Amino acid sequence: MKKNKIIYALILCFTTLLFSCSKDDNSTDDGGTDDGGNPDEVLNIIGQWNFHKTQEIYMGEGTLVDYEHSAPDLCGMDHMAFSDDSTMQDVYYYLGGDDQCYEDVSTYDWNLEGTTLNINYNVYEVLELTDTTLKIRTGDDQNGVLLVLKKA
Repeated sequence: MKKNKIIYALILCFTTLLFSCSKDDNSTDDGGTDDGGNPDEVLNIIGQWNFHKTQEIYMGEGTLVDYEHSAPDLCGMDHMAFSDDSTMQDVYYYLGGDDQCYEDVSTYDWNLEGTTLNINYNVYEVLELTDTTLKIRTGDDQNGVLLVLKKA
């Protein structure tokens, strides 16, 4: 029993030390304040991201497959476009029966806080964000959707 108390005390001390270390100044390089998200990550997400791969996860199973664009050579690639004014356009192209290109555009509000990307009322976990790749997941490891997007 005494051994368990010592272990719990050590875990508590370690956890306190781990989470108590932070910057004293929350200002960013440009003079703005950091609202909880990493400014570099927010800057990295700005721009157009083409859908690249998708995976539907059901009961922990799923296969990552190439995203099928309707008519990428004629119309363009389906994408998400994140703007620095906290709006995002979700753009899908399709080829009509008249061989004309059509686009379906929806505009949403977004914000990124750490690894949580909120798009309107949908919450995504950011699994990877680099200059070229954005990997997000909604749901969890057992059930959800994984999207891989590439910077245009």
